[in-house]
Amino acid sequence: MLNPEALQEFISVVGPQRCKTSPEDLLTYSYDAYVHEALPDAVLFPLSTAEVSAILKIASARGVFVTPRGAGSGLGAGALAKRGGVVVSFSMMNRILEVNPANRYAVVEPGVVIAEFQRAVEKMNLFYPPDPGSANVATMGGAVVMNAGGMRGVKYGVTRDYILGLEIVLPSGEVMRTGAVTAKDVTGYDLTRLLCGSEGTLALVTQIIVRLLPKPRARRTLQAIYDDLDDAGHTVAKIIEAGIVPATLELMDRTILKALEDFARLGLPLDAGALLLIDVDGDPQAVEMQASAVAEFCRRQGARDVRVSR
Repeated sequence: MLNPEALQEFISVVGPQRCKTSPEDLLTYSYDAYVHEALPDAVLFPLSTAEVSAILKIASARGVFVTPRGAGSGLGAGALAKRGGVVVSFSMMNRILEVNPANRYAVVEPGVVIAEFQRAVEKMNLFYPPDPGSANVATMGGAVVMNAGGMRGVKYGVTRDYILGLEIVLPSGEVMRTGAVTAKDVTGYDLTRLLCGSEGTLALVTQIIVRLLPKPRARRTLQAIYDDLDDAGHTVAKIIEAGIVPATLELMDRTILKALEDFARLGLPLDAGALLLIDVDGDPQAVEMQASAVAEFCRRQGARDVRVSR
């Protein structure tokens, strides 16, 4: 239980409006996207690195447990205050601070929503590849500490591959910067990669330097329907053996197709044994060649129907 003196110290940092202690507010922050629940003693909403630093200094001095939280979209209860204490929500630290098209990087706060960031940089013909399934609600900070990937992971990698540097606050309240805005940064230990996937156990992330790519100029989506699940699996192997690396490749068996159709009513073929969804992207000429080759692999491996988007 958080003692009144510690609570007042936290309020002195963030103010009463950004410190939530009512039962209904605590209940809201007692769960994520999984089934577990754990009530915090308070929820704090910092606006700056300085406030995060002050919060952690108080928590360290008072022995208060601290749990960082992004959007609460995780499935592993990582954002739950299992031992009480305070939840530090980064939902109000949600600014894109800088986008540098010439050097292909951006600086963002941890509360920026992934999909919103992707749309913002795409307007500048830039591309941030990691695309976890919860990208429409999940935050950049959450993606960093979970090292989120997504369907584009095989071709483009995961979050760790796109983080050039971080601003972090250690449990003591000390502020520290890792990495650099340059692609080559070989001085000292690679603390940036260490922190990616650390699930908030080492430090709280307050700024992120993100590496960006040129936006792919073309994309094609293919759908292949199979009577036999094994044929779909063999198709995947043939595509990879041929040196084609799709941007995304998803295989759905009959059980998944039925579940998806029951949920969304998309008109999926429920008599099919499997369905492949394949994206290829890149230079327009290369994309056309790859899409044609992938379609041919699908047909050779027994696909009863192959469709290519235009």
